[in-house]
Amino acid sequence: MQYMSAGPQPAVSASGATAPEHRFGGVRSGVRQRSESPAAIRRKAAERNCLIDSIRDYINDRLDSARLSPGTIQAAFQLSRPTLYRMFGAEGGLARYIRCCRLQEASVILVRVPQRPIIDIAYAAGFRSASDFSRAFRRAHGMTPREFRRQGTR
Repeated sequence: MQYMSAGPQPAVSASGATAPEHRFGGVRSGVRQRSESPAAIRRKAAERNCLIDSIRDYINDRLDSARLSPGTIQAAFQLSRPTLYRMFGAEGGLARYIRCCRLQEASVILVRVPQRPIIDIAYAAGFRSASDFSRAFRRAHGMTPREFRRQGTR
């Protein structure tokens, strides 16, 4: 005599073993997840934060390079693209983070060194052209680099 239950039946493999059930009642794909201790979770978070800090240092050390890109960072740290992008999701993405760092650096130079040509600052900040720099700067600050410089040196 067979008994019928109203709930979902666990998956049975060829060997007769059942797959572990998901905590919400569904069957998982055979992957058993162990709960981690709070210490292990803290350790992983600390390692992740240390890695993010290392990536930020790498970026800051290479802001002047036009070749700095998500691809070069991915290769340097041997991370998958999705992992790298997830790490900078809170900043709006990795490319945006790099652009913001470059614009911040350029903003400081514009005010501190008013005699330096804006195009030189654009190239020094890693932008490939003066027009790319001006567009990005205007989007970020609501004014042109020249207007920003005038306001900052008053």
